[in-house]
Amino acid sequence: MVASGLEHPWSLAFLPDGRILVTERAGRLRVIENGQLLAAPVEGVPDSFVRGQGGLLEVLPPPEFEQHPYLFLTQAVGEPRANTTRLIRGRLDGNTLTEVKILFEATPDRTRPVHYGGRMAFLDDGTDHA
Repeated sequence: MVASGLEHPWSLAFLPDGRILVTERAGRLRVIENGQLLAAPVEGVPDSFVRGQGGLLEVLPPPEFEQHPYLFLTQAVGEPRANTTRLIRGRLDGNTLTEVKILFEATPDRTRPVHYGGRMAFLDDGTDHA
């Protein structure tokens, strides 16, 4: 077991310093440090649309995270009759996400909270595939 006390964990990301990031579908980004879940979630994560399969989905640090401590996250956004998937990037400063920027938002909006997608990976050439 990685940690207890998480609410519907969705994605894990391992940082070079040994910390583990975990998204909770309820919209929180959590940190596990030295095997312990930190009490406070990461601040500054934009609100997600949490319903059905929606919420905070994937977290992915880039290969050069030590030099450029940015995170890529996917999340469901919107409202019950108009929601979609969004890709954002933010800088992890301590326990706060700063410099948040929307990189992509899927269109058209959907009318039901299902089938968002949102998995990401970095390819061998360093490009992000979402």
